Amino acid sequence: MFFTSGSIESKDYYQKQDYKLQALFREVKEEFRDNIKIKEYVYLNEVFAEQVKIVFYVYLITDWQGEMPDYTFEDGANDSLITWEDLSEYKRLFVYDTAYKICEDIKGYLDKGDNYEKSISNK
Repeated sequence: MFFTSGSIESKDYYQKQDYKLQALFREVKEEFRDNIKIKEYVYLNEVFAEQVKIVFYVYLITDWQGEMPDYTFEDGANDSLITWEDLSEYKRLFVYDTAYKICEDIKGYLDKGDNYEKSISNK
């Protein structure tokens, strides 16, 4: 599980692609230092964080090309260590209701598979 952090930037609105998707691809490129290319993804939900008045657009990357680095990157430097965790442990790993909701949406997608929603291919 990894939640890219960042925001939709003004330049994301001026691309041919939907601005939310543009931000997704840009954030993945920045935070993984262009090591990961998204091949398939699925849109899951919007989650509103009441306390900070932020909307999270939740996409699950279901297939990618490249080697996952050990760290994410921020401003060109190592930022956060990447570890693989079992999704069932999300309540131990996170403290915010928004993270719980995102994890529950991911779990719902994985439990229902093709019946949830068709994934979107970027091949």
